[in-house]
Amino acid sequence: MAEMLDFVVNLSLMTSGNFDSSLSPAVKKLQELQKNTENLQKVSGQTEKFSKLQSSITQNQSTMLSMRQAAQNLSADIVANQARAAQLQGEYRTLQETQQRLITSGQKNTDTYRQVTEKMKTLQVQIKGNQKEGKSLEDQQKKLTTGADKLQSGLDRDRESLMKMRSALSDAGVNTGKLASEQDRLQRELSESAAAQQRLSEAQAKYNRYKQSLNWGNIKGDIMTSAAAVTAFKKPVSVMMDFEQAMANVRAVNGADDTQFTMLRDQALELGRTTQFSASQAANTQESLARGGFDPKQIVDAMPSVLAMAAAEGLELSQAGDIIVKTLGGTTF
Repeated sequence: MAEMLDFVVNLSLMTSGNFDSSLSPAVKKLQELQKNTENLQKVSGQTEKFSKLQSSITQNQSTMLSMRQAAQNLSADIVANQARAAQLQGEYRTLQETQQRLITSGQKNTDTYRQVTEKMKTLQVQIKGNQKEGKSLEDQQKKLTTGADKLQSGLDRDRESLMKMRSALSDAGVNTGKLASEQDRLQRELSESAAAQQRLSEAQAKYNRYKQSLNWGNIKGDIMTSAAAVTAFKKPVSVMMDFEQAMANVRAVNGADDTQFTMLRDQALELGRTTQFSASQAANTQESLARGGFDPKQIVDAMPSVLAMAAAEGLELSQAGDIIVKTLGGTTF
């Protein structure tokens, strides 16, 4: 795939006077590639956000459940605290009644009265400690419950967002059920797209340097002069013999097998029927491309671009092919 892309890029550059506005198949393909890369980057970003949100939901769900459980566990401690408070209050009331009877019976200065009073003081301390503990337990439970409720509200919003993101990713062809493998796939495709665009930038720079150092008009003039001379002295032969001989030359140069030769021959005949050029001209151009290192499939793929150049520059078809071969001399496809 990479070799074929490089081939189409280089061929397109040679058949297009303006790189940026070229309508050649190669540039169109690379423009699509750039757009595809932008879409991949967007989808990749959405996938990363989805993964982070999914992880956040899982973590917050676990935290929320832990807080609910802790709040529930505190309920048992609060009940035990309340039971202890009732017990202490009961003991204190009993001592109060005993103390009142002692006062009524004139035993306020007795040891019994003093013992009851001391026990009441001890119970008061215990009651206050119990009340403080109870308030602390209730505050903890309230804090846990409030925090869990807040997390629950956030989880509801996040789940709704996750559903929308899942739908959008599904529309983009991403299976969120296999998120890890999908992220790997997107990263591979992004890397391939980036590499292809890098090759395009390098090709454009090479093309610009080439145009600055080469007199394009002289090259065309030299080739056109040579081609005119050959045409002027060519002996007239039948069109069919010319064509068959041209095709034989193509096969001799590139060593095409039967299937490949049929493909080349059919294309030359088709171009002779459907374009302003003859089948022999098409075959001669195929031979030029073959001598320039093009394999049979690359020749078939290149011919439409060669035709476009010939039409745009007002050249013969073979001349356009010769220009490409001379321009790309030494390039391996």
